[in-house]
Amino acid sequence: MRLQRLTGLERDKIEAEYAQLMKLIADLLLILENKDQRMQIIKQETITLKERFGDKRRTEIVETTSDVEIEDMIADEDMVITLTHAGYIKRTSVATYKAQGRGGKGVVGMESKEDDFISTLFIASNHSYILFFTNSGRCYWLKVYKFPEAGRHSRGKPIVNMLDLKEGERIAAFVPVREFDDKHFIVAVTRQGVINKQTLSAYANVRRDGINAINLDENDSVIECKLTNGDNHIILGTKNGQAVRFHESAVRELGRNTREYAA
Repeated sequence: MRLQRLTGLERDKIEAEYAQLMKLIADLLLILENKDQRMQIIKQETITLKERFGDKRRTEIVETTSDVEIEDMIADEDMVITLTHAGYIKRTSVATYKAQGRGGKGVVGMESKEDDFISTLFIASNHSYILFFTNSGRCYWLKVYKFPEAGRHSRGKPIVNMLDLKEGERIAAFVPVREFDDKHFIVAVTRQGVINKQTLSAYANVRRDGINAINLDENDSVIECKLTNGDNHIILGTKNGQAVRFHESAVRELGRNTREYAA
């Protein structure tokens, strides 16, 4: 095709687009000048919308005065909580760890420093509380979803940056709790052999800066805390290999910031 003919075709195309545009402008000006025509167009478009979207409402509108909390927007799913010896904590979705059959090859759960290792690993819901008991007998708590969510290779975040610990305090034990009721108990044991049993509801209103949970003697410290249902057996072992077993009913229920020796 010659260049002269090609140029003529492009000119014809531009002229056709120009004529079409001028016709559109004339039609729009006519509509703006004629109110009856504008109303007819609005009516027709409204009928079209009704026919297309006029089905029954699918969402329910209710009146409420409650505020939406961050927790309401977080899925209530199980998470794997990992705490290291050096005090790093994280949460990882259970779905990250695939089930394996007999003879399967495991996966890396966490990358850690040479002098660090995983000390505790357990499963808890995003909406559960974790009660942290320190060596000095104080208690702190956090919701699971407030822990940093990280992959299998991440170390997590230092727990000391998430709790307002006092000078010299360190985490000695922690207990996952979903609800604070009167049917469960916290049983704590100290290094000097003191055992303490308190109702779980006593920890329902723990403050950010913690509360005094157990009254300790001088040079004593908390070494373990467990959640019981009131009908458990307790076994205490010593560094010399001796052990004592008794029903928890042998330990009377006390209030916070108190103490009692093991039976």
